This record gives sequence, structure tokens and C-alpha cells, in this order.
Amino acid sequence: MLGLAAALAAGIVIAVVSVLLPGTPAHQFYSLVSHIQSATLPLDPLYQEWSDKISEEEVFFATPLALLCGGLALGWLAPSYEEKRRVLLSGGLMGFSVVAASVAFVWVFGVLDQNALNHIEGGQQVKITAPPELIVKQAVSAVLWTVVCVGGTWLGLRGRERARQAQR
Repeated sequence: MLGLAAALAAGIVIAVVSVLLPGTPAHQFYSLVSHIQSATLPLDPLYQEWSDKISEEEVFFATPLALLCGGLALGWLAPSYEEKRRVLLSGGLMGFSVVAASVAFVWVFGVLDQNALNHIEGGQQVKITAPPELIVKQAVSAVLWTVVCVGGTWLGLRGRERARQAQR
């Protein structure tokens, strides 16, 4: 539970810092959104560019770092009587569950947005699909993020062992 809390706390800190630092895409994006109240704003190329940059930063920096922190906490704080294999499996399950929940929210919101657009467009039903490259990208990201979480768990276990050996 503490590993999950550490991953969540790290994610929140990363998000807040990226929004508060001037010049970052997140700061610029949220400044744009808060100052311009327009229904057509999401169609603007600048809006889309910054949204894509935020998503890219999330994929390559924020999520792996948060899961690494969660894995480190899980490995460091795991009971010493538990087998290493079981702790590493717990790290993998934690990483996979966080990623699966995140991806599930993305897909559900995509379906809800498409249904809202269908309703607005006069009841026209558009088939809800996703490009195959997006599905592959999310699957590969999920595997890599889970590996990062397991790596963090392993590093946490190693760090705990070294700290205990140094105390002896």
C-alpha cells in the first residue's frame, strides 16, 4: 500500500512542478486554457501541440519516474520475511495495475467523448475505433512501465539489504 501511495505522491509532485514551472508545455497549456474560454479551442493547432507534448512527457518521464519511486518504496518497506520473488511479483502487479487503470480511464473517456459527439452531431453514430499503432504504443508502454516498477522494487530490496549490512 505504501508503494502505491509513493507512486501516487511522486506523480502528483511531478504534475504540480511541471504546471508551476514557467516555460514548460504543461504551464503554457494550462495558461492558455484558463485564459481562453472557447468551445473551438481544442481544434487550435497550438492547443493540440502542447497537449501532445504533455502526453509525450508523461509517457517518457512522469509515469516511469512515479512507478520507479513506488517500486523503490515497495522494495525498501517490504517485510524482511517475504521472499524476494514475491516482493518483485507484487511490484510487477502494482505497476501493471496502475497502468491498466490509467489506460482504462483513457479508453472510457474516449468512448464517452465519441458518444457525446455523436449526440451533438444529430444522432449520427460513428464507429468507435483506435488506430492499431496507438494500441501497440500503449501495450509497449504498459510493459515497459511495469518493468520499471519491478526494477524499482529490485533496487529498493538491494538498498534495504545494503543498509542492513552496513548497520551490522
